[in-house]
Amino acid sequence: MPAKPPEPRILPGLTMDELAEAYLLECNRRDAFTLDLGDFLPDFYTHVRPIAPGDVVVVMADTGNCKTLTLQHIAQAFHPEPVMFFELEVTGALLFERFAAFFNGLRPVDVEQRFKTSPHAIGAVDWQGLSHIWTCTESRLNLNDVEATVRAAIDHKIPGILSRPKAVFLDYLGLFSASEGTSRYERITSIADNLRPLAKTLNIALFVSVQIHRKGDNQSPEVGLHDAKDSGNIEQAATLLLGQWIEGDTLNLRICKNTKGRAGPTIAARWNGDLMQITSRTPVLEPADLGEHYSP
Repeated sequence: MPAKPPEPRILPGLTMDELAEAYLLECNRRDAFTLDLGDFLPDFYTHVRPIAPGDVVVVMADTGNCKTLTLQHIAQAFHPEPVMFFELEVTGALLFERFAAFFNGLRPVDVEQRFKTSPHAIGAVDWQGLSHIWTCTESRLNLNDVEATVRAAIDHKIPGILSRPKAVFLDYLGLFSASEGTSRYERITSIADNLRPLAKTLNIALFVSVQIHRKGDNQSPEVGLHDAKDSGNIEQAATLLLGQWIEGDTLNLRICKNTKGRAGPTIAARWNGDLMQITSRTPVLEPADLGEHYSP
């Protein structure tokens, strides 16, 4: 006998006055959230509004175009706000080496050498400016694992995390497992569909890296809105979608989708592969210095 369908339910709602009051509370909460991509590259101040709880920021790039490193730079730029970094692609040793390299202006090989020659690397390599980043390098994770771990951090049950995390980084989407779907496309679609609900449920900002379709030798390296690999649902899940590619000493970040502003601009940052550094080519400006121009 077929199961009886559930009874229709009366849905809750808000009047426009109640919605306005809720909006004011949200604006005040966003002011206290204080995560801004302009702290990573000042060019973002003029194009992207501050990142709010529930936002999903996706960085997509081809293999070898440093999507992991971009997430690392963003995580470091949010200091001293606590963040959680789930790394499924590289080892913990390599992750730390890259953090230490760009933060100290050293080549990765120099970080290794300093650790070998200086007891505990005290004074030789500084990582205090990275102390707000909690990392997990376990493999074969799923979003349920992430949710449970973040909830434990919110409840002060994880050593090393002293206050509520404001952002969670996932590197990268294609390496997460999912119980739904038999094909890779179905699995990635299932994961992508759960990104926005995860960010909203946990009330945090979510930063995710994804790979793009491999481009042919004669194709432009530029990354556009529909280049995400395996599922178009990735672009739908993103509040802000950034396409990344490297040309010579320039790392390009194109704003492919921006639900709170204008899409289309490309930020051309300076790329130093030896030191693992991504830096701005424009003068460092704060939002207050930009005045009326701060209007994505």
